[in-house]
Amino acid sequence: PGDADVLPIWPEFLNEKNLDDPERALECVRKEVGREILLTEKMFTESVSLVEDYKEGRRRNILYIEPVVDNLRMEMVQYLWKLSCRELSPELSKKLFAYTAIVDDIERLGDHTVTFANLCRVKSRRQIAFSPFAYEELSVIERLITENLQDAAALIERHDLEKIRNINRREDDVD
Repeated sequence: PGDADVLPIWPEFLNEKNLDDPERALECVRKEVGREILLTEKMFTESVSLVEDYKEGRRRNILYIEPVVDNLRMEMVQYLWKLSCRELSPELSKKLFAYTAIVDDIERLGDHTVTFANLCRVKSRRQIAFSPFAYEELSVIERLITENLQDAAALIERHDLEKIRNINRREDDVD
């Protein structure tokens, strides 16, 4: 009691008044995507810690954050849809579609994190032990996903084709 984080479920940066100024509206989306990424990173970090030290409270924290990430995605997609009805330059249209893809990808990573946390619960309850090779492989996957999240956060600040290639390569490696 008294120590819990409170996460607003609603977007903090999206402002309907900015829809008349597409550049400002996309800046609002950029900030909200950054928030979505931070929340997903928190979920991911928490879920990875469950592999070796399962705590039900930490799994519940992940389950608490996940609807916030889901709602942010939904709100951003609706906001971007409203913005798409406005007249946009080709450059702003590309940004709009890029943000639409990014918010879906980040939300999907949040869904995978919940699945992973639930698998950690099963592992703990059934007292399943991982081999050293499995821990090593999980460590590699954790590093790859962490790097992808960091690059995704950097991409919302500045387009970088090399980061995009690295993300795709690492995603293939994780698969």
